[in-house]
Amino acid sequence: KSSSAVSVVNMIIVLGILDFVSYAFFTPDNTQLQIESSEEQNLVVHVLSGQSNITIDAYAAPKTGGQWRFVASELADGLRNQGAKVSIQDGPWGREVIGSAAESVIRFIGVDGPRWMLRAVIVSSPAEAEQSAEIARTMLSHTVVRRGTNPMPARTPIPLVLPMEILEQIQAEQLRQQEDTKLAAEQARKRAAADNGEALQHFDQSES
Repeated sequence: KSSSAVSVVNMIIVLGILDFVSYAFFTPDNTQLQIESSEEQNLVVHVLSGQSNITIDAYAAPKTGGQWRFVASELADGLRNQGAKVSIQDGPWGREVIGSAAESVIRFIGVDGPRWMLRAVIVSSPAEAEQSAEIARTMLSHTVVRRGTNPMPARTPIPLVLPMEILEQIQAEQLRQQEDTKLAAEQARKRAAADNGEALQHFDQSES
């Protein structure tokens, strides 16, 4: 996925519930919402708090449940292979996987539900790790998942639908970015024309 295909919009949000149809979650006060979308219509929602980034995703899961246990083990192995220091902690819904490096901490929290699984990813500085983890747990405890009845393979992301108020803000931001791009191009064209005119003037003077 190239960066040119991605649109990112930041919004300041206040205490409330954001409803993305497949799931709705609680948003802490004084946080920033970042919506990332691509040409493939994939959506990722990030909640920014201080220097921390919290992402919550919903996935299809088997009726038997217990998917997070396997996912957590795979995540831990992946972090170890990348050279991170890995620890496992017991959380409200089971295992929490923590990968630590010199300047950052990544934590994975999973929640198993009926035919769905929630996964929170928290990236933060070591100083904010515990506070951001608690914010993510609060968000998860207030999240409502609407899995639907359609058959979906396990681990398939459950698609999001943007609330109308967010969609309008994204469209407005994209329009603003397009206008800024057009303005920058026009200013560059005028500067180039002015430089060419000045060069011709110097040439004429030297010839005379």
